[in-house]
Amino acid sequence: MADLKRYTAQVPLGEGCLVSIEGPEHNHIANVMRHQKGDKVILLNGDGYDYTAEIIAITKKRAQLQVLSKEKNHRHTHIRLAMLCALLKGDAGDWQAVKLSELGAHLLIPFVSKNCVVRGESNRAERLRRAALESSKQCKRAVPMEVTEIMGFNVALDSVEDYNIKIIAYEGERKATLKEALSGVERGISVAVAIGPEGGFAEEEVSLALQKGFKPVTLGKTVLKADTAAIAAASAILFEAGEWAFE
Repeated sequence: MADLKRYTAQVPLGEGCLVSIEGPEHNHIANVMRHQKGDKVILLNGDGYDYTAEIIAITKKRAQLQVLSKEKNHRHTHIRLAMLCALLKGDAGDWQAVKLSELGAHLLIPFVSKNCVVRGESNRAERLRRAALESSKQCKRAVPMEVTEIMGFNVALDSVEDYNIKIIAYEGERKATLKEALSGVERGISVAVAIGPEGGFAEEEVSLALQKGFKPVTLGKTVLKADTAAIAAASAILFEAGEWAFE
């Protein structure tokens, strides 16, 4: 099963059911991977299971598959990690979404802040969702990382009000470390991390985050690029929570 290609089917799935796939996923099945009748694949619908299915027919517009079996997918983290990330220029935001998905983040909240170079183009959130979805298939997740609509910074902070641990990475912080902020982190809790844009957070934005219960931390002696900072912080948090183990 581990070597079978993975495709999404946004419909209820169960053993024995028939599934029709059209659109981009059909194109990938038929024209990119050139699957044929009788090939087996994995279908995903975001419910946490891998569904092994057999292709029973392929036409120019759709593929018909029959689900043979299902298996619980255990490739998920046991802490709920939300990454609040400022919009980045070029492809950096897409790359960031891909890597956060690979690491196991549950939620990506893209936001616009004072020093953002780019603003919320109409298709940016959808681009991030597609990047996260494709990444989830590559890294064998059954539940893709959720990507919200683009928010203002204030709204983004409020959206994680109930999280157990809230952190803002701030290059002006010199003493408080990420490890200290994660004291007591364990499976079952929620962690939210705010990462600024290429120009960094404005002082008033950091003050706002502190008012809303976020703790400022340094990510080390060097100044990290915004996309690097998100990946570094997520990696450190998941490691500290004991998530870098296959169990």
